[in-house]
Amino acid sequence: MKLTDRQFQVLEYISMFNAIKGRSPTYAEIGSAFGISSEGAHWHVMALLGRGVIGKDRYEHCSIRITPLGQEILDTARSTIAIDSESMQAWKMVGVEANK
Repeated sequence: MKLTDRQFQVLEYISMFNAIKGRSPTYAEIGSAFGISSEGAHWHVMALLGRGVIGKDRYEHCSIRITPLGQEILDTARSTIAIDSESMQAWKMVGVEANK
């Protein structure tokens, strides 16, 4: 499955945020990280849901999770590319410095 560059960046951000913070990001946090509105973040999440790479509990706040398909896409990408400046930027958006 092919994601757009931005869809992949949002997927990676959600994955890293979950791993580091122990919860999924809010739409406001996703929006802030990418310089878009909460509504824009909502539409990115809906697109990822439609592609089956994330799941979300309909009535629970901060319930975005990476599906096995999403994890497979992330694992494949991480194993085939070096950490580039965009990936480092995604880590910084979550609050992790490169040296930590």
